[in-house]
Amino acid sequence: MYSHKQFNPYRLHLARICRNITKKDISKLINVSSSTLTRLEKGCDEPKKETVQLLVKALNFPEAFFLRGLKKIGIKKT
Repeated sequence: MYSHKQFNPYRLHLARICRNITKKDISKLINVSSSTLTRLEKGCDEPKKETVQLLVKALNFPEAFFLRGLKKIGIKKT
C-alpha cells in the first residue's frame, strides 16, 4: 500500500519526460501550481495520496512506478 514516504520524486520527473509533458501542462492536468510540481520533483514536498492518483492517471504509469527503488540513470533534465 502507498505511503507518502515511499514516493520517489525522480520517478515523477522520469515519467513526465517519458511522456513528453511539460511541468506547466502536468500541473494543469492535476490541478496544482507549477511551483508545487517543481517541489514534488525535487523531493522538497511529499505528495498527498490523491495527488499521486492524479499523477498515475495523467501520466499513465502504475502507482508502483512512483515508489522508491529506481536509481537515476543519467537522463538529461529539461
